[in-house]
Parts: sequence; C-alpha cells; structure tokens
Amino acid sequence: MSDSTFLNSLIGKPVRVVCRDHIAAADSPLLLREVSQLGLVADDSHDSHFFAWPEVVEVVSPDEPVESEDAILACFTECGV
Repeated sequence: MSDSTFLNSLIGKPVRVVCRDHIAAADSPLLLREVSQLGLVADDSHDSHFFAWPEVVEVVSPDEPVESEDAILACFTECGV
C-alpha cells in the first residue's frame, strides 16, 4: 500500500478513514501523515493515530460540501431536463 499513487497524493491533506470496527479517532477530521507497509498514520487536532491495514476498509478524501441548489441543478443537467 505504501506505493499507492492515490494514497501518496493525499499525504498532508485531510482524509476520512473508514475502519472495520468503530475507532473513535477516525470520527474526527484527520490529516494524513504517512503511508507504509503496515498501515497509515494520521493526525487529528490532539494526537497522531496509527491505523493498521487489516482494520482499514477505506481511505477517502472528503469532497467540498455541495450546496443543495447546486446538487439539484447538476441532477437536472445530467438528466437533460
């Protein structure tokens, strides 16, 4: 996993880590710091946290929030209405 272009592009950026079991540290906004063969390290506002690969289900980059009117317009545009 440490050779993942996607994960390496997220280092230093905010991420959301989805884990197999609920881990409280994954609930807060995290900043990805390191990706290795064993797992990943991410920081929250208080501390650094290690997430082992067997526990990680998904790592996503949170998108910018979409305004509801923009989402409605996008839907109509894609539908051709």
